[in-house]
Amino acid sequence: SSFEQPTFEFLPDSEYFYFDSFSDLIMALEMNKIDCFIEDEPLLRAAAIDHPELSYLPEILKEDKYSFCFQKNGEKAELLQKQFNEMIAELEADGTMESLRKKWYDGDASAAMIDRSGITGENGTLNVFVNPLNVPTAMIVDGELKGYAVELMTMFCRKYGYDCKYEQANISSGLAGIASGIYDVGANNVTVTPEREESVRFSDPIYYGGISLAVRKSDIYKSASAAAAENTGADNIPGFFDSIALSLEENFI
Repeated sequence: SSFEQPTFEFLPDSEYFYFDSFSDLIMALEMNKIDCFIEDEPLLRAAAIDHPELSYLPEILKEDKYSFCFQKNGEKAELLQKQFNEMIAELEADGTMESLRKKWYDGDASAAMIDRSGITGENGTLNVFVNPLNVPTAMIVDGELKGYAVELMTMFCRKYGYDCKYEQANISSGLAGIASGIYDVGANNVTVTPEREESVRFSDPIYYGGISLAVRKSDIYKSASAAAAENTGADNIPGFFDSIALSLEENFI
């Protein structure tokens, strides 16, 4: 997976286990089947709210940018990208983007609401792929699709007179659908990479983060205590990271 290379680099003597889903990873960590795992920081940020035993290190192993994506070629795709970037710039400038990030990633995302009024569709309907397993960027709660990316997409449609038709797809299938012209927009925290930029065009970032290390909160306490005993301090991030790595049994995914 895309997480293997950073793990090889930062924790080269690890033993690896593979799981089918993010929720399976969290369960394995909580049941002491693994000692930690690496994942995108936006997912960990939100999951830590719903899982009190889950925490993650503040050190980012690999920095990433996350964006919406559009078809590589064509006037329509160029216009959508331009309009979306225009909206994001406005929302960043007035503080709305930061409010949205706090709403979906630091609060009770399942209870958060989206204002869906004012959608006219006068300028056409966009085919949009989302990955509802990428909580809270997109998710289904009581049959309703919601999330950070869904709210941004709703705001975009309202501002520029579009409607949208959502289809569920994982990132790989969704990107292939964008490249082949099936979808107009990928409404997800899609990691921007040079390889992907060859086949799709990206918006300006909607989230800055990266890959981080998920651990049990109790293990952080243990390592922080060990760091304090050595007068290194838990706020010394490199030392803190090293003490976590040494204290674990090095079972990673």
